[in-house]
Amino acid sequence: MTEFTALKNRLEREKRRLERERSARKYAESILEAKALELYHANEELRQLNENLEQKIAQRTVELEKAKVAAEQFPENPKFPYSIGTLYTDLSSTPELAIPHFDKSLKMEKSSKTYFGKSLALMKMNKLDESLLTISIAIKISPEEAELYNLRGQIFHKKGNTEEVEKNREIYNSLVSNNTTVRSLHVNETKN
Repeated sequence: MTEFTALKNRLEREKRRLERERSARKYAESILEAKALELYHANEELRQLNENLEQKIAQRTVELEKAKVAAEQFPENPKFPYSIGTLYTDLSSTPELAIPHFDKSLKMEKSSKTYFGKSLALMKMNKLDESLLTISIAIKISPEEAELYNLRGQIFHKKGNTEEVEKNREIYNSLVSNNTTVRSLHVNETKN
């Protein structure tokens, strides 16, 4: 009887082990199924974002060509070199092409939005000291523009200066809370 009891106990242990394995396999399969679904949705979202990006690039490229034509037709108007600089900055792979256009616009008219655009392009090029100098000029021209402090904070963030990031965030928040209409200086000012 003891041998029979031992076999029976062993059989029960094997059944429990087999049940644990089945349960673990079912759990693993459910995790795998959930992750596969998550990956599918992430790929769909990525595909949609890529499609939107391609459309945006095509649209911005058309706008760039129109701005170039307008700049040739109206060489004394600072708006067109500024627009070309902004478009080159938005097409994030070519911010260095924006600088001469911002400089041309600044020769015709010193404006905080043009300094802002130039500073953003310089930041994208990782020329952080030059970008800080440029945004400081913009702030001297228009100290009430909240977006200038936002950009300066981002530059300090890239430099790793958290104290200055906080100072600029506080100024930005103060200006935003005191002004019901915060004007955007640049179409896609800091999305890269």
